[in-house]
Amino acid sequence: MIDEGQTSPVPDVLLYDNEHQQTPIIIEVCHTTGVKNDTKKIIQLIEEFEYGIEEGFLYDYAAKQWFRYQKGGDVEKGISYSEILALDLNEFL
Repeated sequence: MIDEGQTSPVPDVLLYDNEHQQTPIIIEVCHTTGVKNDTKKIIQLIEEFEYGIEEGFLYDYAAKQWFRYQKGGDVEKGISYSEILALDLNEFL
């Protein structure tokens, strides 16, 4: 995004499960000024729509900080481990 505080309408990365035809994991990459808006977007996509999303991650590249949101839970700061994939997403950076 040109304005780093804004959010795009769709997640930056979708991990799609072809077998079940669902998207269990989404990942947002943002600047610190966009964390609040992107966090709201992740929660809304998981809780308000039937896309099959179970985990949402947000990576603030300016602060080098991860956030995780799981369906029905709370936003967790500093968590990059995906329980669905059984791996740490931070290892891909």
